Amino acid sequence: MLLLERLIEGLNIDVRPFAVCRVGTGARMSIPAFDEPMMHYVLTGRCTLTYPGGTPADLSPGTMLILPRHTAHDVAAIGAGAAMPAELQHCGLQSQGIEVLESGWHGTGVVLLCGFVGATYQGTHGLFDYLPAAIIEHAKHGDAIFNASATLVHELADPQPGTVAMTAALMRQCLLAVLRKRAQDGVCNVPWLSALEHPKISRALRDVLLHPGRPYTLELLAGMAGMSRSAFSEHFSKTFGRTAMEFVKEVRLRRAAELLVTTKRPIKAIAVDVGYHSRSHFTRAFKETHGLNPAAHREQGRQPSAPGLS
Repeated sequence: MLLLERLIEGLNIDVRPFAVCRVGTGARMSIPAFDEPMMHYVLTGRCTLTYPGGTPADLSPGTMLILPRHTAHDVAAIGAGAAMPAELQHCGLQSQGIEVLESGWHGTGVVLLCGFVGATYQGTHGLFDYLPAAIIEHAKHGDAIFNASATLVHELADPQPGTVAMTAALMRQCLLAVLRKRAQDGVCNVPWLSALEHPKISRALRDVLLHPGRPYTLELLAGMAGMSRSAFSEHFSKTFGRTAMEFVKEVRLRRAAELLVTTKRPIKAIAVDVGYHSRSHFTRAFKETHGLNPAAHREQGRQPSAPGLS
């Protein structure tokens, strides 16, 4: 049986920082839903983060949070507010590709480093895309997550060539520290990680992630796992918060969305690649999930855009 420690060692985690967000004391910043999981790291100050269906979370310096994809959320600075470190007041981050976004900022409040996060494992990809709820880790003085704060502030204060890469590496280090800590504590609320550790469920999970176009049924997936249909269905739903066939549909449409933007293959061919042999059925399912038909999604994905926060 694979251990979580070995799984973590085999992960390839990608973190792409895109903004430093400054929210002034008493102010609020609304962050729209994106098609990728988002990671926040609190550099200074305190805030409350809220999102539909989730429990409000109080965040403090060193707290790291990962939100599921398609999760709009609000950040509200709380308390008396913390003064922005002087070295970050006038940093030239934009020249390095990291935006500085503000809401009601007058020098005190909360400052967060924001980025998109993804992970692959032995050929599978998009593993953070299936989070059922937010991951929140509060740093403790002296641990790896807390210690990264000073290094991040120093790096962002004096941007140099490679600042984005260095920042991404530090955020990745924090994320790995969280996963390692949870493995050591026996706490794992990352569904794909616990599923990959399961010697039976992992067979079906990896097959779906690697080959979404195959004609899956609940019986077929249970057979891959060497489990009865009822046992497999119960375990899968408990782990992922959705049925196995709902998960298959989500993986297929997620892969289709990627292929539409990253390739020039005909829409009908992409539909077949991900398991839809009826273009009308594919178009209807795609629009229900992504809000656009496949052609519109392809066109939108080819337009350069930056994250828009308010």
